[in-house]
Amino acid sequence: MKGMKKITSILLAGSMALTFCACVKYGHTDSDEIDTEMNSEEITGTSEEVLKWCEIDRFYLYGHEIIFGETTVQELYDITDCCEFWDWDEDYTYMTYHTIDDLVDIPSCRIYPSEKAKESKVASAYIYIQRPESYFHQDYPLKEGIIYGISFELNTANIWEDNISFDVPFDMTPEELIENSGEPYRCEYGMYGYKTSGRNLEDHTFEFDKMDRLVNFTLTKVTWD
Repeated sequence: MKGMKKITSILLAGSMALTFCACVKYGHTDSDEIDTEMNSEEITGTSEEVLKWCEIDRFYLYGHEIIFGETTVQELYDITDCCEFWDWDEDYTYMTYHTIDDLVDIPSCRIYPSEKAKESKVASAYIYIQRPESYFHQDYPLKEGIIYGISFELNTANIWEDNISFDVPFDMTPEELIENSGEPYRCEYGMYGYKTSGRNLEDHTFEFDKMDRLVNFTLTKVTWD
């Protein structure tokens, strides 16, 4: 009989514990609903998806979000007019500079943290522009171009200050990059390349120096077929 009483006590205690956990999970107890709701958050936690650095598709300029494949050149220009647009001639011998309203084919773009930096050609970030879907192998208004990527050198970060930011941690190491984003498609001479769109082109590249410090990176998201 003593053995039966002991087993019954254990089962009863276990049943009460399960009942309490179930009450907490569904956000109420008989004693205090507010405390239980807080306990529920502590018990269940949150399940946020880890942000892979090899899949980042945006950056932030003067507090504005620039989304690859969505943000237009006009929207970029409205945020900062410290832009420089140009294109090569057919023989790639000289550059022709453009204004925001010009018709273009395959334009290049650099943005600067200030007008002074633009005049001295320092601290630029290279912006990748793609043709709008409505134009097929024909010139189009530059302002309608779509931003699809950026190249940034970390030695210019102090000049930019807080005017530009990324979801890429500047202090990452190659080991942390692989731990976060998996094995790269290419890995040589400190360059780690990833292709996440299933194309032959690498979408993201990260370059490290001999001390395993990140020195520059390129983030792109090609959306055309």
